[in-house]
Amino acid sequence: MYFNFIIAVDGWSDPLGRSIYAFVIITSKKKQYIHALVNESNNSHTGSFNATEIEKVLTSVGSDKFIAIVSDAESAMQMARRLISEKYPNILSVRCIAHHLNLITSDIIKLDFAKNIFKKCQAIISFFKTSHRAGASLQDDIIKFLIEGGGLKTSVKTRWSTAWDCCNSIIRLENSIKHVS
Repeated sequence: MYFNFIIAVDGWSDPLGRSIYAFVIITSKKKQYIHALVNESNNSHTGSFNATEIEKVLTSVGSDKFIAIVSDAESAMQMARRLISEKYPNILSVRCIAHHLNLITSDIIKLDFAKNIFKKCQAIISFFKTSHRAGASLQDDIIKFLIEGGGLKTSVKTRWSTAWDCCNSIIRLENSIKHVS
């Protein structure tokens, strides 16, 4: 049987400061399966260590079923992808586009015009989140006019898409914000 699996690896710090790694298998039909979530706090995240952890997933599923490995551009992950590709020539090393978008967005948001727009969006959202009366009126307006997408969205510094969600929610709710104001 022939497979075209991709393994995606991502690491982050959870709210308790633990280093969590996710190993996700993506099928050719674009289905995603979490193979493992591992607390790697007690380990040094070198390229060799990361490659060993990735290889555990590959061998448990069957390395011949994989065509690519995807991760961020962090140097230890780049090395791990390279080591895997050298050992398994059928597995391509691919940088994650979402992480690239995050870096690009981070650069854009540093530009004065973008920074000013974003700060204004955050101020509007902060007003509606801290003023119970205004927040309730806005929520009533959203329900009354059947506005899709929910209420105002806050942003999280480490997730690039939330900056977009924040600004887009202001645009989507512009008429309701004006009406409530």
